[in-house]
Amino acid sequence: KDKGKQPYSHKAGGSSDQGHKAGGDQPKPKLACFLCDGPHRANECLKKGRLTALIQEEDQRREEAKMGSLQFLNAVKAKVHVPKNAPKGTMFVETIIGGQPIKALVDTGATNNFISEDMGKRLCLRAYRCGGYIKDVNSKAKPLIGIAEDVGMKIGEWNGSISLSIIPMDDYDLVLCMEFMDQVKAIPILHANSLCILEEGKTCMVPCTRSNKGTKTLSAIHLDKGLKRNEDTYLAALVENGPEANPKPKDLPIQGEKFLEDSHNVLPTELPKELPPKREVDHHFELITGQQPPTSHAVAKGYT
Repeated sequence: KDKGKQPYSHKAGGSSDQGHKAGGDQPKPKLACFLCDGPHRANECLKKGRLTALIQEEDQRREEAKMGSLQFLNAVKAKVHVPKNAPKGTMFVETIIGGQPIKALVDTGATNNFISEDMGKRLCLRAYRCGGYIKDVNSKAKPLIGIAEDVGMKIGEWNGSISLSIIPMDDYDLVLCMEFMDQVKAIPILHANSLCILEEGKTCMVPCTRSNKGTKTLSAIHLDKGLKRNEDTYLAALVENGPEANPKPKDLPIQGEKFLEDSHNVLPTELPKELPPKREVDHHFELITGQQPPTSHAVAKGYT
């Protein structure tokens, strides 16, 4: 009689319980943490910090493997000290040839290695005659005195043998040029005042010095122009007053130079500006009353 809403009832063939039972009763999988095998999820595990540590450690190892060379480069770069007021001028490097230290000029504009005739005689270099010539800029070609082969030289931690061309040279004792740069694969680093040698097995960094002191002359190009026009031409030179303005004579033997170096502090550097203090009594005479002055004969014999 009551035609209202009927309570919901499952149909015989479409109930969800029957469908579930038709598929079979399958037990739910147990929760198991892959970190500690506990009955919980991995994100709820109290030991999940271990996974983070493993991931960070693995990432750090990969980063070190990839950035190892760059970190080594940074370490090398950090050791280079570049002063704020870096000196300018020509570059010199300390060398040792035959046990004697020589300051060599680093010149990338010349072709061969040169040594002065006087320095070659001091080192007793064995050279052979050749028919070569040396020509400076805007100057006549001059014959070479000789060439010394297999000359032992040491620069910093590098040591080896080079060939030197002996020429008449007054400005410098030794000049290292492109021949030396190609032989040892050297790279001059001007802003860091150093010379990088990349020869296999002998790689090193050699500190250098810069100097812009010394005698400065007019270039030969300007002098040549004035001579061509038959004009009055003057050659001017700037000379600095200092120890470098009066260099040591190069014709002295080694023993003489050593004696001068040992006795350089014998004389004072400056002359005294005042006279020495006077003595209290310069001469003392004792006068006796009633005595006659000595005769010239007694004075000659020493009687008083």
